[in-house]
Amino acid sequence: MTEGQCSTLWTQALTGSSGNLSKEKAKPYVNDFKKVDKNGDNSLSEVEWTAACRHGGIQSSSDGAGDGMSGTDKTSDRTPGDQSPSRTPGASSTGAAGTDAGQTQNGTSDRTPTNH
Repeated sequence: MTEGQCSTLWTQALTGSSGNLSKEKAKPYVNDFKKVDKNGDNSLSEVEWTAACRHGGIQSSSDGAGDGMSGTDKTSDRTPGDQSPSRTPGASSTGAAGTDAGQTQNGTSDRTPTNH
């Protein structure tokens, strides 16, 4: 992540607050809060944030930080760049069992814009 991206995320995370970032507000961006919170005050200063960002401890919230998953080990069918995603047990290439109610006879969704 670039220094500019780190700074932008800091501003985004700090929205509605001033000073340091609380543990709760940092949760979507930080994988290991204890490791990043160098002084142990249960909040992050901009200095702590920047240092963590340089070492890969900060991620954009869309990467999965805070939920115990990194951006590379998600198993969602919607994970960008994953050509062969893991699927829910019992699911097929057309979707999970029981989801055929919204499909046309051709097996496509009846919500497909070109399927009038």
